[in-house]
Amino acid sequence: MNIWNRIILLVLLFLTFSAQTTSAGDKTFLLEFKFVKDDILKYKMKTENIIDTAIGGEQQRAKNKTGFVWTQRVKDVDKIGTASIESTYKSVKANVNVGFMRNIYYDSTEEDGDKNQSMLSEAFNSMIGKSFIIIVAKDGEVLSVSGFNEILNDIITNLPGGPMRIAMADQFSRFYNDKTMIGLIQNGFQVLPKEEIKIGGSWSRSLIMETPVTPIRINSIYTFKEVRRFKGKRCAVIGIDTKIESVSNKEMQIPDRKEVGTDFLTSIKNGHGNGLFYFDIDKGRLVESTITAGFDVFVEMGNDPAYIVSKGDDEGLDRNNPVAMKMEQNIKTTISMELLN
Repeated sequence: MNIWNRIILLVLLFLTFSAQTTSAGDKTFLLEFKFVKDDILKYKMKTENIIDTAIGGEQQRAKNKTGFVWTQRVKDVDKIGTASIESTYKSVKANVNVGFMRNIYYDSTEEDGDKNQSMLSEAFNSMIGKSFIIIVAKDGEVLSVSGFNEILNDIITNLPGGPMRIAMADQFSRFYNDKTMIGLIQNGFQVLPKEEIKIGGSWSRSLIMETPVTPIRINSIYTFKEVRRFKGKRCAVIGIDTKIESVSNKEMQIPDRKEVGTDFLTSIKNGHGNGLFYFDIDKGRLVESTITAGFDVFVEMGNDPAYIVSKGDDEGLDRNNPVAMKMEQNIKTTISMELLN
């Protein structure tokens, strides 16, 4: 082969690879959940929290771990791809610090899983084998949840008696019901773009959740980073960047607290999180995800009824009443999900 033939060959190779690169860069992907009736998927979720608390001049650190295994059985799929999914809890593991240097260990797969016999373990026992229904659109948006109120009633019924039972029942009822579970479950169905998207493209969403601390808003930006073989599947690798902030009572349409006893005002600052999830492009399902987040919680507590006042969009304490105690917390959490089948 003479020099000119070699040059021509090199030019042709260059043009071929250039064309392939341009084509790959312009290619769009349709990322959507592909629900199939009677499919059963099995997932595991692990949560790890580190909570540093400063209150009354004292410093405390608590480390908590929980793990859930559950199945998702697709009961039906309509013409536009929206699915009715039966979600069933199969097992629960927990190692939770409840203060005063006391930990609760629970494992539903062991006969002696709970060595402390607590209200928390009674709650977990009431969940195993129970199911509820999730309605999910093909872009991953959770439209509704039903049946969790019945699980909640079982949890409350099985709680031990005593003054703490009333407080625990109130907490569970406020934060774990058909309405609030929509936000919690949404984290397991990451919302996908509604249209085809190129690698490098981004989309966003905002979600308001009620939590035991305060209502929060999670603003998330998703970025389609690349396509990669992961666990034998052709996966879209998607990055998540989130900001977490408090939501005012006024925006949530919650009346000002006027409880007899201790009233409080809670705010969240410096809330930020990021992570990755792997989405099976061909079968349309979440394969794995990990999200790490951190935020600071500030609580001011008083001992007078009608303690909190609202002024326009601002919320604050009525400074004519004394602040009994202040608490600050720094919370770091990691949530991971994994498809098991």
